[in-house]
Amino acid sequence: MKQRLEKSAFLLPLALLLTACGALDLGPDDGTDQRRAYVNDAAANDSLPPTLIDAGVYFVMQPGKRYSLKVEGAAAGDYLQMFRASGNVYSLWKNVEDTSQGSTRTYTVRDSTATAANLYLARLRSSIGGPAARPAKVRLVSADSGLPDTLKVRLMMIRTLAGLSDTTAKKTFARDFLKELAAIYRDEGIILDTSYQIVEHSSPAFTVDFGDATIWPGGARAANTVYLYLVNKITIDGQSNANQVILGFAPREAFDLASSEVVLSVQNGADAGAIATTAAHEMGHFIGLRHTTSTELDQRGDDDLSNRTDGFAGTDSCLGLSKRMLSKSMNLPQIRMPGGRHYCLRTAATDCPSCPDLSNLMFPYQCDEVVQRTLVIEQSVFIKKNLSMFRK
Repeated sequence: MKQRLEKSAFLLPLALLLTACGALDLGPDDGTDQRRAYVNDAAANDSLPPTLIDAGVYFVMQPGKRYSLKVEGAAAGDYLQMFRASGNVYSLWKNVEDTSQGSTRTYTVRDSTATAANLYLARLRSSIGGPAARPAKVRLVSADSGLPDTLKVRLMMIRTLAGLSDTTAKKTFARDFLKELAAIYRDEGIILDTSYQIVEHSSPAFTVDFGDATIWPGGARAANTVYLYLVNKITIDGQSNANQVILGFAPREAFDLASSEVVLSVQNGADAGAIATTAAHEMGHFIGLRHTTSTELDQRGDDDLSNRTDGFAGTDSCLGLSKRMLSKSMNLPQIRMPGGRHYCLRTAATDCPSCPDLSNLMFPYQCDEVVQRTLVIEQSVFIKKNLSMFRK
């Protein structure tokens, strides 16, 4: 059995991405939709149980790492039919039986032959033939132990940057930026090993277009390092949006450290502290964190209205957030997701609501009147668990 890995064109309204994480439709041609499971994700994810027995649930598997798909309510003898992506198709890989007793079945997988991250698709099948009964809950968790507390981060300062007129200004900015970024994560027990590089200092300013799969084409990358690209401007299909300036974007759980990146811009001002906070927020998404409160746009992007929060007990959500943010009146172009990847954008809010999670680093919007750099224990533990899966 083979299914398409992705559709050739994926269009999504810009309003859905300005303050949200975009969803990628990997559905086959029969109209059914697959869903992505994110490792250690605590959100409700009510769309995953029916999808597991229908079109299938897909996820990224890092080489040599073990993952467990925990299925609550699976029947005895039900098994996972696993497919591995190769190019633009999924091909049957193997069947996986559960390794547990009781109502929650645990299916543990690892591709011992893999040398790079890849996409895998799982479907729950009945031992007596045909699809399995619908389970109550599905969750993907890391099966390897160990919680690393260090992470390498490199800031790449690309070409001419507004507000940073010479190399001295750029060096000062880089030192202040990395100091602030390291302080944010150090407060959570995570040590950043930071460095920076000034690239083509005098060349014309570089603009990243969100609809373009190419972020920055040049230069080799160090292993086990998160790359932050600071550019002059971020546009959508070549257009700037005066109402909501894009401060930065990152994947919603990166594919891997070797090919994924965080992109930041100076178009809202070269304030090292403010950009460091945006970087810390986007790194949270890069590692897999959700917004503390999911906006209406987040839920639409996820195609799952059950994901109103990040699922952590310690992050109080803001129930009225999605009703307060302007989106319907904006005349916005259509965009295509770059390279078939999921991205989360961060913008500045002109009217931040009064919310209990407003000071959390993963609040959806930048609010200048509040210091937004705190994480709860569950978020810090989550980061460390996911880092253990990313690092070789």
